[in-house]
Amino acid sequence: SDEQLHRWRCVELKHGRVAMAATVGYLYNDLQLNFPGTLSPSVGLKFADVPTGLAATHGFPNSVPIAGWVQIIGFIGVLETTVFKQDPAKAAGDVGGPFFKRYADEAEKSEKLISELKNGRLAMIGVASFVSAHYIPDSVPLLPAVV
Repeated sequence: SDEQLHRWRCVELKHGRVAMAATVGYLYNDLQLNFPGTLSPSVGLKFADVPTGLAATHGFPNSVPIAGWVQIIGFIGVLETTVFKQDPAKAAGDVGGPFFKRYADEAEKSEKLISELKNGRLAMIGVASFVSAHYIPDSVPLLPAVV
């Protein structure tokens, strides 16, 4: 149905946007580029001390503390229910209100949306490759040469 297709497109765009951000974040961390300062003053953990890849998530020395994850998930939850909430009456992915660039030209807007979809799909494959390479060594042969 049209409603289901609209929902799937909304979800695809959202997952693509998250995957694009995750790809940039993974590469940023993997290239040993770090924010200055302290991540967790109570633990004395600096951004530079956080390990790369999935080791930063949990269960490793110097991984992001649980309190940090609670803050991250809480912040994302607030964004999901306010700024980035999808209005069913609007086009798929049309969220953010005045915070995002709007295109008056329909041809340009259509081109940008197709580009975003393609980039999001590629980013989802990229994130899956990063996770595969982390858990299964040599499963992505070219990845060590690139990163």
